[in-house]
Amino acid sequence: MKRVLVAGGDGNLGSSIVKALQTQGQLGRVMSRKPEPESFGESVDWAQADIVTGDGVKTALQNVHTIVNCISSPVQNTYETDILATQRFLAMAKEVGVKHVLHISIIGIDRIMLPYYQYKLGAELVVIESGLPYTIARIAQFHSFVDYLLSPLRDVDTDVVKIPINVKFQSIHTSEVAHHLAPYIINGEAMGRLPDFGGPEILRLEDMVQAWLDAQKLTKKIEPATELENDLPVLNRFGVEGYNTNPNNLIHGMTWDDYLRQTYG
Repeated sequence: MKRVLVAGGDGNLGSSIVKALQTQGQLGRVMSRKPEPESFGESVDWAQADIVTGDGVKTALQNVHTIVNCISSPVQNTYETDILATQRFLAMAKEVGVKHVLHISIIGIDRIMLPYYQYKLGAELVVIESGLPYTIARIAQFHSFVDYLLSPLRDVDTDVVKIPINVKFQSIHTSEVAHHLAPYIINGEAMGRLPDFGGPEILRLEDMVQAWLDAQKLTKKIEPATELENDLPVLNRFGVEGYNTNPNNLIHGMTWDDYLRQTYG
């Protein structure tokens, strides 16, 4: 059995990947900066390590065939984490004999000019130039991420919320991402860049927000935001074009409405 190290395996996607591997009879090793919590149980091999400082990394990489790299820092120190630390991490992986890295990325990073997306594009180049056989998976936004983006709307102290109504999302549940990727991880063969994929439907933000409000019984009127009122004009512009989606590769499973029912009852 090829040992898999899930870097960032205690995160939203990483923990789903660990569970998906377990259902396939594959024991994954979780790598995290945090100490092992009691909730993970004895069935998980836990390695505490930090790719930024390098502490514990070589120990975590021992006897690993495939790395699944879920580590990213979108809010702060992105260049240090996604570029420099990833570069050092993969150099150590190559040194100890790792055979394959599957890197998690985002649809549209080469066409949407957000600073974080440019760092993610740079991280892909780090993977490609690492000398390790690689697979890159560009994925649409997660349902939970869209939910997080919408959370400030709860605190709007008016009956009207202004949003870029025509931005499109193809959001997907992390469990579906994990099950889609599990065969590539277990097989352990480098595939280059996989076809971009996302959830089972492409929706306009106006419809997603209305469903989100309804699920929480929030009565607010939706109005279109102008470019000046929109905090993310770049995402607004390219989101309308659907650059963060791939209509040719919809992964069937939990829809946005399904997620809202599960989350908000």
